Parts: sequence; C-alpha cells; structure tokens
Amino acid sequence: MIVLILAIVCVTIILYVEGRKEKSKGYVIIISSLIWFILIIAILIKGVQFLFSPAPVENTDNDAILCAQQVVKDTLRDPSSAKFNSKQVLEKDNYSRYLIELDVSGKNGFGGVSREVYYVVVKYNSTKENFEYYTNNAVGTDKETVKALNNWGEAE
Repeated sequence: MIVLILAIVCVTIILYVEGRKEKSKGYVIIISSLIWFILIIAILIKGVQFLFSPAPVENTDNDAILCAQQVVKDTLRDPSSAKFNSKQVLEKDNYSRYLIELDVSGKNGFGGVSREVYYVVVKYNSTKENFEYYTNNAVGTDKETVKALNNWGEAE
C-alpha cells in the first residue's frame, strides 16, 4: 500500500512537471485528481474491510488456563482470595481437551490460607469459539482421577 502511494505521488509530480513544460495545466489537474480519487477510494475500501473483518480466533494455552482458573474459582469458598502460584497445560488430547495444573492459595473456611494443586479439564468448543468446562467433574486434586472422570483420550 505504501509503495502504491509513493508511485501515485511520483506520477503526479511527473505529470505536473510535464504539464508545466507544455503550459497546459488542465489535463494534469484532471489526471492527478482522478489518480488521487482512486487512491482515496482504495484506502477507504481497505479500511472498511479491516474494520468489519472478524479477527482470526486462536485457541491458545493461555485461554485454556484462564477458563481453568475460573473453574477453580467457582469451587473455592472465597474466590476473590485465590492466588494462582503456578499454572500450566500438562496435556492435550486429540479431542480438543486440555489438562491443566493450577497451584492455588486461598482462604479456607476457617479464615486461614491453604494451598492446593488442582487439575482441570477444559474443552475448546469450536462452535462457540471458546473454552468451557468439560463435565461437572472437570476439577479435582488427583490428576489421574480427573482424567478418568473426563474420559481423557476417548472420543465422545
């Protein structure tokens, strides 16, 4: 696009200089105006396409982790006190499911702070283009149990 603009500016300058040599400015103004009109229309069309084209959706590990954090917060007694010490995607299966490990500190029922490692299974929903809880058993503190309860690695 920048090259196109530079080319149009160069052509306009050349036409103007040639027009000055021949003392005929009429056709130079018309041609220059037409070139600039086309350029402005092209820029406007590109701008509209950019504004109204949907952004490509990528299901990243970070999005899966954010969903898993929400799943864990929903199980805590005091979700606002949750502090995620570490978080990572451990595995992905062939069915868009992610196994995530979250090390969480938060207030317990007695007002003290406890720390627990949670394992969460979330699934990428391509229809809604987001991550969601896989089942009601999506979260737990034993990795193998969470995987088994969520049919890890099996087709739905």
